[in-house]
Amino acid sequence: MTLERMKALMTDGELLAAVDHARSHAALRCAPAELLAIRIEEVIALARMASLEEARERYDAYGLAAEGGLARSLRARLLKDLGFAAPEGAERGRLLRESRDLYLAMAAETGPDADRTQFEYNAVNALTLSRLLDDLAPAAEVARRLGETEPAETYWSLATRAEYLIAVDAPSPPRWPAPRPLPAPASARAPRR
Repeated sequence: MTLERMKALMTDGELLAAVDHARSHAALRCAPAELLAIRIEEVIALARMASLEEARERYDAYGLAAEGGLARSLRARLLKDLGFAAPEGAERGRLLRESRDLYLAMAAETGPDADRTQFEYNAVNALTLSRLLDDLAPAAEVARRLGETEPAETYWSLATRAEYLIAVDAPSPPRWPAPRPLPAPASARAPRR
């Protein structure tokens, strides 16, 4: 119930209330797996509020670096956010490269066959950061694998493909089939009286 409440608050845009809920006594008394998920959501909420230093402090204090999966992707996201928030220069480049390298490692480990959603997310972030860093060579293999994987017919998979095409500067989509057209809304099909 606590995790569901946390996600509902975040969906409603109540990020500060979500952070307060995560730190409440009720949240701290839940099962370890649920507490981990709540702590991850808390760090995400802090990052969405642009409270990046606090998000990084909480990430470290909760020991999330020792966790895999979403917690590991969250570290890459925090590094990316901190990099974009840093002034132009060496520190910005270092943070963005560290984020890119972590996304690359996760994409290489996951692969499109094991967990397509995580692969696409990590691969496109690594590729886009490589493009922004003007250093595409490290992402070449992941870009090739992403380009060869047919997208799922979901919003995020197709949005990932659009970002991929921009990042690789593709003149036109590769061999992927066009998604099925969406049905017209009911208001467009029914005559008005």
